[in-house]
Amino acid sequence: MANRIPLVIDTDNQNKISELPTGDNLDLSNSQIIGVSSLSTGSLVINSVPFSGSYNDLTNKPTIATDVASLTDTTNRIPTLLTQLNISDGTVGQVLTTDGAGNFTFSTLAQSGGDTIVVQGGDITGIQIAGDDSVALTVAGNNTLKFEGAGTITTATAEVSGTTVLTITGSDNNTTYSVQTADGVSGDSKRLQLVSNTAVTDNITFKEGANVTITRDPASDTLEFAAANTVNSYTISSETNGATQTTLRLSESGGAIDEVAFVGGTDIDVVRTDAGTITINNTFTETPQFVLQTVNSDGGSYVAQSAVDEFSIIGGTGITTSSSGSNVTVAFDGTNIASMGFTLGVSINEFSSDATLAGNSNSAVPTEQAVKTYVDGEIAGVSGGGGGGNAFGNIVVQGQSTVGADQATDNLEFIASNNIGITTNATSDSVTFAFTPAGGNTQLQWNNNGVLGASSNMTWNDGSNTLSVTNIVATSIEANTIQAPSSLVGTYTISSPTTITLDPTSEVQLDAPIKLQGKTVAQLASFVASAGSMVAVSDNSYKPAYYNGSVWKYVGDDSNV
Repeated sequence: MANRIPLVIDTDNQNKISELPTGDNLDLSNSQIIGVSSLSTGSLVINSVPFSGSYNDLTNKPTIATDVASLTDTTNRIPTLLTQLNISDGTVGQVLTTDGAGNFTFSTLAQSGGDTIVVQGGDITGIQIAGDDSVALTVAGNNTLKFEGAGTITTATAEVSGTTVLTITGSDNNTTYSVQTADGVSGDSKRLQLVSNTAVTDNITFKEGANVTITRDPASDTLEFAAANTVNSYTISSETNGATQTTLRLSESGGAIDEVAFVGGTDIDVVRTDAGTITINNTFTETPQFVLQTVNSDGGSYVAQSAVDEFSIIGGTGITTSSSGSNVTVAFDGTNIASMGFTLGVSINEFSSDATLAGNSNSAVPTEQAVKTYVDGEIAGVSGGGGGGNAFGNIVVQGQSTVGADQATDNLEFIASNNIGITTNATSDSVTFAFTPAGGNTQLQWNNNGVLGASSNMTWNDGSNTLSVTNIVATSIEANTIQAPSSLVGTYTISSPTTITLDPTSEVQLDAPIKLQGKTVAQLASFVASAGSMVAVSDNSYKPAYYNGSVWKYVGDDSNV
């Protein structure tokens, strides 16, 4: 057997495949060497520790029985087959692999595409490569295999952690598509097709369902979906089915029948009178009932003796009774009210109409209305979860409609809106309403279509009591002082599209010289002004002149300009 040197991609020689140069190292990081019959080396280093080949240089050595007779297995003490190690045999050409957890199996090496690595006698003699034409090409071990790009395909190699990596990149992005319609494989189906510029076609099939038809227009590549459902007519009648049940029958013109059965219950009888009538009868038989069973008093009781027994309410001293229709009235004649009392208990001296029962008197009897009002309030409090305390049946807001509870467990909802936020705290049983202003600090706010608006161009400085705005449009402004900003550079201008009138009650005072508008003599000839206007004649040493209503005159000598 000949000695051979591994083939590598030589990055120092145009990335050609060549034999491993003498003196270079073969990096098999994260890889394994398997299927080696023998290994010949000048030195062997394991985990940075030189190994001489002596058993004594090994660590974690197992305890070996000194006598084979001491082994518990008396047969097949030394395995000669892998099957004796509970490893199932494989087929010809398979290799023994492990899952890294101590489990070994025979498996077939997977090939990528048409590429084949030929191994003979443990050495790689060549590489078989097949392209798209499936014609295999064998590259001998002493030849160079070059990967070369074409068209939009490029290749590149790079050294990554001691491994030469070959990268193949495609940059074709010029595929175009067209959309068209076509007939399906059956008469009840049509296709929507996406066709590439390389004639690759992908189909979406639309199939007709119940009461739906599909038609195709090749001229416009249009698929039309039409409903084929028909409207049936129905008749309704009362019938008796095979179970002797009275039914309401819905008969379809096509012959289909659907029925709703009417079944009598307790004291209810259902009868079909004719094809258009179902009669429901009440068969309940009323039995006499004792309305008044027992009447109790402090001195005894009375039990009703029959269904038509009578109970009499008779007045005593100072008490009269009367009846009107279904009402019985018990009246006190008012005599000796101070001494009104009963054999047992306290004396009563008042019939109270206090609906709050706040008096807590032991000598007053509340009226029926007072008791009802108080009880209704207590019941409303209990139903609403108030535990019998005071409760509000209505929420009243001035100028708005009243919100009332619709049921005992009704809820009152608070809705946040327009710069108002609402938060709840279940621990403290509190509801907090918070106002959320618009804009940032110092910015003034206004009604902006129902909500607050703000702008950084209109602010208020509370420290200096200063309002800052970009523009002010007002019918009238009243101020003690109007002054330009201290930081203003240049001319301070007060402009107006019309005449500006200063109308003090006494006089106009100027703390600085006044500068008249400069006009040339030629300009004054067409300058429109009113009587009393003054200018400075710029082409005559800026002498002041005034307009008397007809001509301009110099102030100094009253001569015409």
